[in-house]
Amino acid sequence: MALKNAKFLYNIFTQAIRTRPDINTFRQYSGSKGGKDPCKPKDTCPPKEKCEKADPCKKEDPCKKADPCKKEDPCKKADPCKKEDPCKKADPCKKEDPCKKADPCKKEDPCKKEDPCAKADPCAKKADPCAPKKAAPKDICKTPKPVCPPKPAAKPDPCAKKAPPKDPCKSSAKPEVACPPPCCPPPCCPAPPSCGDEGAKPICSPAIDGKVAVITGASVGIGYYCALAILKNGGKVMLGDIKVDEGKEAICKIIDKFGYNKAAFIKCDVTVPKDMECLFNAAMSEFNQIDIVVNNAGILMDKLWEKTIDINVKGVIKGTFLGFQHMRRNKCGGMIVNMASILGHQPFHGCPVYCGTKHFVVGFSRSMGHDYFYKQTGVKVMTMCPGVTVTSMTEDSEKHPQLEGFGNTAKVLHEELFKLPTQSGEACGMHLVTILEGNENGSDWISEGGEVYRVKRVDRKTLRIC
Repeated sequence: MALKNAKFLYNIFTQAIRTRPDINTFRQYSGSKGGKDPCKPKDTCPPKEKCEKADPCKKEDPCKKADPCKKEDPCKKADPCKKEDPCKKADPCKKEDPCKKADPCKKEDPCKKEDPCAKADPCAKKADPCAPKKAAPKDICKTPKPVCPPKPAAKPDPCAKKAPPKDPCKSSAKPEVACPPPCCPPPCCPAPPSCGDEGAKPICSPAIDGKVAVITGASVGIGYYCALAILKNGGKVMLGDIKVDEGKEAICKIIDKFGYNKAAFIKCDVTVPKDMECLFNAAMSEFNQIDIVVNNAGILMDKLWEKTIDINVKGVIKGTFLGFQHMRRNKCGGMIVNMASILGHQPFHGCPVYCGTKHFVVGFSRSMGHDYFYKQTGVKVMTMCPGVTVTSMTEDSEKHPQLEGFGNTAKVLHEELFKLPTQSGEACGMHLVTILEGNENGSDWISEGGEVYRVKRVDRKTLRIC
């Protein structure tokens, strides 16, 4: 027993001496917990497996700071700390990444919360890096289109919209009277009766009743009497003339005799195409239809031969074409009467220019009165050739400028005219009614000495004399 105790004490003593720490070896594990040496004397460096099991990331890991066995720390190559942010030691975003402060990869994207596209002008020309991510609508950046004024109507016609006044006698002493609506149904011929003897029952021409006629040169003379004849037979008239005062006076007389809504007047110079268009448009605006056209305007002034051609020739052509244009639209056709003269069938040395223009009207009207045009349009063309009618044009012919350099041609003209049979303007107007009732396309009529008759077309071969 005593021997066993002695051996036990001896072992303790020898062990104490053997494990007495040296100052150099103390540094290796002075910080170890419980004073235990993680590296045994026989195997100072633990195997790689032991390092992996042990926590090498702890500061107390002796393998990190002191590795007496190996030069390369195996724990560095197989770093169990990979889960930690690799950007701690070598963060590429620190120097290179401009998004460090405003990282577009983070959910807290500054471009989303503080969107410069929302507050800033989206129309800026500078490219916005945020624009591709959140594209604005295409039209949102466009400047609003200026409000354009309403487009004017195609070829605005002030004459058509501004219908001729129904009471053009505003300047007279008569008070303005609002035009009453037409009677329902309107009477055939407004009072007083004028289609026969006084007190007789009015008789209206079926060729004119309810029709609307456009008449040029209608303020005075033959044109005015033609308008009266149409009104007496139940028609309506749109008067056009360059003589405005006389035209207003004519309308006042018509209103007094036939009432309102039967006639209207507008200034019209037949040498001005726009005026002619205004005349026809005004008729459509006032009466909504055109059925008859009377191209009556003309002058007898051979000295002003260019103006004579413009009025007597070009005015007739323009009026005829406008008549075709407007009357073919309503699909009902119509009638055009071009005013020539008996001088269109004979020579007359007192006014050769005027005589030549009337020859043109006869030939032009006969040509336009061919069935070729009628079948396409339903419009008939006729010619009226008045004789010497007592109007201001014939009575003042001696005062008008005539040809110069050939003696007193004005006096010769006046004397020669009144050697022919004469008639009144009213008789000439009533002859127009007969022509319209005849309603024969291409026909040529003479109105002279109070009678009217149709002229037979003559084949030129029958006129051969040698």
